[in-house]
Amino acid sequence: MRQLNQVINGIICWSILILFIGCSEKINKFDKYDPLIWSAMLAYEEGDYQTALADFEKAFEIIPNELENDIFHAAASALRVGKEDLAEQLIRTAISGTNPSKNYYTNFHGFVRFKDKPLFAAIEKDYEQLVAQYYRDLPYPKEIEDEIKELVKKDQQVRLGNKEWSEIAKVDSANIARLIEITNQYGWIDKAGMILWHQRGTYGENNEVWNYFKPFFDKEMAEGRLRKDFWVMYDEEKSIINSKTQNYGGYLSQFEQFPINDIDNIDKRRAEKGMPPLWYLHKVYGRNLPPNYKWTEKVKG
Repeated sequence: MRQLNQVINGIICWSILILFIGCSEKINKFDKYDPLIWSAMLAYEEGDYQTALADFEKAFEIIPNELENDIFHAAASALRVGKEDLAEQLIRTAISGTNPSKNYYTNFHGFVRFKDKPLFAAIEKDYEQLVAQYYRDLPYPKEIEDEIKELVKKDQQVRLGNKEWSEIAKVDSANIARLIEITNQYGWIDKAGMILWHQRGTYGENNEVWNYFKPFFDKEMAEGRLRKDFWVMYDEEKSIINSKTQNYGGYLSQFEQFPINDIDNIDKRRAEKGMPPLWYLHKVYGRNLPPNYKWTEKVKG
């Protein structure tokens, strides 16, 4: 428990640091939401499910249905402390608010030991109705959601097997042109992220794609509707191409192949982008850390 308190204190201090660093910019909802989720996930991994649930609930007061992973972990915490009604409510919120993959829901590790509980039979009975509610509540037509899925499907299919690059480029060009039209009319839809990611080879260049999306997303960030780390992986990819190094630990599993620049200050750079410190990825997801990364000092309050 002492270790958990140290870590939680570290997260609280990290939250304050993030807010301090970003004081000259408009504070967005993610600056408040994310540190609560980090704190909750650390408590969950330590087995302190009561603390985890409390922090998850505080986060959901800011954003009620951001990510199914967050809500499912909150529901698993509720199950662990015997709050089955709350767990059921949270799971229903995740399905109707985010429409997660049915496979992901069915196999979510935090639910496995509780699958004989009546709440899961009740949710299964209503599952299609909850999905229908998701589509009813979309801020854009269901047809657009379906079209995005079809664009992503084409994106993946053309990359299967030994395809000629010209075939891939043709699909990518058509996909991104349509995505610009959709975004211009309905705003950004997260499910389309892979389509934009496959334009990363020209990221930063003066072309039709980035002349549209760069100012669009910069404005979204400035107005607090998008996380500040949106461009991090694009910048990281460019750094790897240009210098075979990374700046944010975006390719943490490949730190031997792509060393991290100025590793003593990496967590400061990550904080500036609203990202958790590297040691969080180790504590929660078991990521290996570079041997020259000094992280124990970071968790002291």
